Amino acid sequence: MKKVLQLGINGAAGRMGQRVIALASVDKELNVTAGYEWSASDRLGYDVGELSGVGALGVILTAEIGKPVDVVIDFSTPEGCMNILDQCAARSIPLVVATTGLTLAHRTRVAQAAQTIPILMAPSMSLAVNIAMKLVADSARALKNHSTGVDVEIVERHHRFKQDAPSGTALKFGEIVAQIMGQEKQVHGREGQTGERQRNEIGYHALRVGDNVGEHTIVFGMLGETLEVTVRGQSRDSYAAGSLTAAKYLATKTAGLYTMADALGLWDALVLEIPPMCGNSIEDVVIPCSWIVCRIGDLLRQAATLSVSSGFEVSHSNQCDWRPSSWPRAAPRNPRPWGLVRAACLISRSKHCRGSLRKAF
Repeated sequence: MKKVLQLGINGAAGRMGQRVIALASVDKELNVTAGYEWSASDRLGYDVGELSGVGALGVILTAEIGKPVDVVIDFSTPEGCMNILDQCAARSIPLVVATTGLTLAHRTRVAQAAQTIPILMAPSMSLAVNIAMKLVADSARALKNHSTGVDVEIVERHHRFKQDAPSGTALKFGEIVAQIMGQEKQVHGREGQTGERQRNEIGYHALRVGDNVGEHTIVFGMLGETLEVTVRGQSRDSYAAGSLTAAKYLATKTAGLYTMADALGLWDALVLEIPPMCGNSIEDVVIPCSWIVCRIGDLLRQAATLSVSSGFEVSHSNQCDWRPSSWPRAAPRNPRPWGLVRAACLISRSKHCRGSLRKAF
């Protein structure tokens, strides 16, 4: 029999937190053990089950982690996320980061914490959205060298209460496209005499209407035809259910950065996500050389060596799994036989982070 996981939810009084609690309360593999909110919340002291509309669960909303939990899901604000991140890191608790709107500084702190605890961070917890990301990556690869050029625009819709724009999911779709097709410029809406559209840009358009829980359309425009990939959420439960899947997956993992591609088994698309170098001191600079997910067939069709801007090199070799030949200082050894590598490098600002990631074919 599987162990019942003791679950904590940060942002438990929010719209998403309430749905996570509602679904978790009927999941036999989970027990809602704790709910957290910011220290000034007027909901502190209430039962999280009553707040979520499922009846009393005997779990009181608090501002800090008290009872022991196996994993925490964070659906809050960037500030709330950083607060629970510090608490989880101090207590060695796995954390699912589902909060959007995180800055580079926030993501760097997440990467730093992932050196000591397992963290799963993704712009969307939805199964359909993550499948759509695969479809977009496949489309971008197929159209990359189209003779007449391809214009990529991303349109997203969300409810009137959403705080950030464009959505983190829309930005992720754009990152996937740009990493494959090479666009270097982002344009957010257009107005006035903008002139002819440039080939090296991706356009983003954010709509805020009613109670729309999330809708994204990625448009690949060519001369004479158009390809669109659209994904729509009908309810917040799709995101809540995905976060529970992520929590179950993460609870038994070792320290490192994980994504929904891991939890859902959607790892056969090329996704490079390498934030720029940043840090708080001369001696401690974190470069999350992050998640490199490579489809074997794509690598075979490429040159024997694929250079990555972070200083890592992916090489064609005879080894049996991804294994950096010289691990950066403080990087966790966490090879994946199916091709997923994560490395967080802690280095001096005056040095370069280098390694060799190899995959057998």
